[in-house]
Amino acid sequence: NPNIFTGHQHTKDGLSGNLTVFIYAEFVPNSVKNNQVKSWKMCSQTDRHPSCEDDVSTKTAAEHLYGVAFFDHIVSSSEHTFTIELRIGISFIGSDFARKNLEDALSETKNYDLLAKRTKAVWTDALSYLSIETMPEDSGEATDVVLYSASYRTLMSPTNYTESGGYYLGIDRQVHNTVEERSAKYGISESSRNQYSFFSDFSFWDTFRSFHPYLFLVDEELTMALARSITDITIQQNAFPRWVLGAHEASCMNGEHGAALIIEMILAGMGMELDIPSIHKIFSQQLTQPWPVNGRTDLDRYLSEGYVSEESSDKAASLTLGYYFDDYLLGMMSNFVNDSTTGQAAFERSQRFSVLWNSTKHIFCPKYVDGGL
Repeated sequence: NPNIFTGHQHTKDGLSGNLTVFIYAEFVPNSVKNNQVKSWKMCSQTDRHPSCEDDVSTKTAAEHLYGVAFFDHIVSSSEHTFTIELRIGISFIGSDFARKNLEDALSETKNYDLLAKRTKAVWTDALSYLSIETMPEDSGEATDVVLYSASYRTLMSPTNYTESGGYYLGIDRQVHNTVEERSAKYGISESSRNQYSFFSDFSFWDTFRSFHPYLFLVDEELTMALARSITDITIQQNAFPRWVLGAHEASCMNGEHGAALIIEMILAGMGMELDIPSIHKIFSQQLTQPWPVNGRTDLDRYLSEGYVSEESSDKAASLTLGYYFDDYLLGMMSNFVNDSTTGQAAFERSQRFSVLWNSTKHIFCPKYVDGGL
């Protein structure tokens, strides 16, 4: 079919790691006035369309697809102003899933204007929890814009990576079916929104203090879906996540502070709806043993003397303080699963912050192997 093309883009470096994105695209017949498009094809490094100039030969196939080969060839074929309609589906599993994902998205209608209205309606519904009361001297416009814009941004990430049929590419790089797995584990009802959604793109170092507590307050069902996704990731990579993008653990920043969200769920009485025992087993080992993924720096010294040495890391003070916080979270989690031995040891480690306190400078300072601050 000359109106359909498929392809993929593969990345090896950066925060997204070793990742392939599959593309399925449909050029809509008769969406170009005067039928100006006669032939086109997707470009690659070795087989490029004549309309791809040499100065863009270093671009990826996807960059050719979106910005060069396809559109440049249309432009070169016409002297008239025209519009085109291109429908694109993506997948992290394969081209067939990219097609299925597009079909699912267009199952009700393929009309562009109706799709735009539907998208607007979805976002309007997502922000409908806001009820803004303004002061008499405030016209309300500025307040509304700020609050709705900020609320919109809180819903842009984490990202729902669930594909057609409930499938997703796990961090173990295996294809999972979240419908089957969560139904078997939790027996969740079909009425729960986001019950079968797998989310990724967690930057916990940025979000554990305010974003996740806020989201928990305004959308418990979404927060539960996030917590279950965190559980899935923990089990799949045998480590609590630190900074996950798609199906890749980037391990940016330090600490496993995302566990604070799990503790919030426990304190809210929702711990029984999560697989806390599995998380706890992995989390406790990760914090007390040498661990290949998101393990601790200078672990033996931290466990025995209460700090990460400056010689072992130029982030020693930050690492140590973060470890205190994470040990407190482990203690709380241990209490929930009735592991008093692990819990008591974790709580004791979390209270050793005086080790880094400099009473002269009134600040927490890194500590050297010889004990000096």
